[in-house]
Amino acid sequence: MNDETELAAAEQHVIGAERTVARQRQGVARWMSEGLEMTEAEQTLALYEETLKVFRRHRDRILKELGREA
Repeated sequence: MNDETELAAAEQHVIGAERTVARQRQGVARWMSEGLEMTEAEQTLALYEETLKVFRRHRDRILKELGREA
């Protein structure tokens, strides 16, 4: 896999993770408004947010290696 292909894949991972985090946040907000227990949903959201951070760091590392700003 070349650097540009790796960058494209990393960017797709970031985009997908951003969408997942957004959906989970909406779900948490909706469930909270309905008075439902949020512990598991909030823990899941925290895991998704950590995954997104990892994907962003990976993408940013590739950009740096290519001499581009993140």
